[in-house]
Amino acid sequence: MKRKLRGLSVVVTGASSGIGRETALKLAERGARLGLNARREDALDEVARLCRERGAECQVFPADVGIPEQAAALARETVAALGQVDVWINNAGIYVMGTVEQTPMDAFERTMQVNFFGAVAATKAILPHFRARRGGMFVNVSSAIGLVTAPYLAAYSASKHALKAFSEALRDEVRNLNIDVSVIYPTSTDTPLFEHTANYTGKAVKPAEPVYQVSDVAEAILDTIQSPRRDVIIGAAKGMSAFRTAAPSTFDRVMSRKMRKGHFLPDRQAATEGNLWEPMDQGTGSSAGWYRPKRGRKIAFAALALAAVPLIARALRA
Repeated sequence: MKRKLRGLSVVVTGASSGIGRETALKLAERGARLGLNARREDALDEVARLCRERGAECQVFPADVGIPEQAAALARETVAALGQVDVWINNAGIYVMGTVEQTPMDAFERTMQVNFFGAVAATKAILPHFRARRGGMFVNVSSAIGLVTAPYLAAYSASKHALKAFSEALRDEVRNLNIDVSVIYPTSTDTPLFEHTANYTGKAVKPAEPVYQVSDVAEAILDTIQSPRRDVIIGAAKGMSAFRTAAPSTFDRVMSRKMRKGHFLPDRQAATEGNLWEPMDQGTGSSAGWYRPKRGRKIAFAALALAAVPLIARALRA
């Protein structure tokens, strides 16, 4: 049966900007009751104000999900404040760029703490509530880089692959409890993520094309809440995954070139920890101005075409 969004109690982590912010605003427009989490209390209050203007009941819960005790407390507090939680969206995340050698060990650890262990801690804390109610839903926001890999993204990719595996194991464990588990796999999205990036490469970074609108990802999340799907793969991530499966060595070479040419700006940049340890003042909107519709469509088509080549070749050899 299709879920109705109106009146549904939904918790969104990482709601102060980007995908989390846009998802919260769209849920508010559809009449959901919201619990919003992020580290940045001022930015979170602004999102809550906008949600209330749209008619939604909204509570804010500032916390750092990268600290397991705070993630667990977040679950307890949201249940107490909202009365019940129907959907939990594990969206909070940080982005780290650098080779394995360039990236400090503590950056690897922090990335796993936020992107993976934060989701694990919150999930473990809210599961008894879902079990008691015999129903609920997890929406875990992964990434195209949770399906494939890329140079300079070892820390981020490892955390998102871990989230994928965790989600699949969790789904098997709760399938008889009326609890759904969906995983969202966006590709490059027009959000402030790249303003917040911890960057050890020596070069300024930007999202690699094609860049998708943040509203595309938010709508995909709302769609899967209403009609749950195991995996929601958005845009060029579909082609990337197919290409990687059909021709892994070729994919690796193409991905290396794409990263070098598409993910960096010509400007030099000193190493920065971005928002690893402390939130940043800038980048509080849903989008960041990277979206170029014509360019995105052309490159997405090219990615899909590349993915089809090895499949066609294999079929011809059969």
